[in-house]
Amino acid sequence: MPELLVVTDLIADIAIIFASIATAIFVASYAIFFNWRLTQAGRSLMYFVVALLSVALLSFLGRWLGAEYFGRELLRPLTWCAVALTAIRLTWVLWTSRALDIASRSRKDKTHE
Repeated sequence: MPELLVVTDLIADIAIIFASIATAIFVASYAIFFNWRLTQAGRSLMYFVVALLSVALLSFLGRWLGAEYFGRELLRPLTWCAVALTAIRLTWVLWTSRALDIASRSRKDKTHE
């Protein structure tokens, strides 16, 4: 099993790098080229992806600097509180949106229409 861990750690390390870069590019692109402040959904998405970027950076720092890097005691709880709050906000916006139309997604129900 230790051989598998070497491979999966390498895959995870590469994924952390790509996740950090991809989320940073999304945040920069969304902030610069889109009017994300216009709707609650747009703001919620921006906040959530920033929180996700924070998780990616937290993982990146922990992996390459070790578990006891400077500032971890503040960054870790702030990051996870941000993820929790933004996920709650995103869900709240989804469920309170006026455009929300909850319809059956069952094929059976669609054939009876």
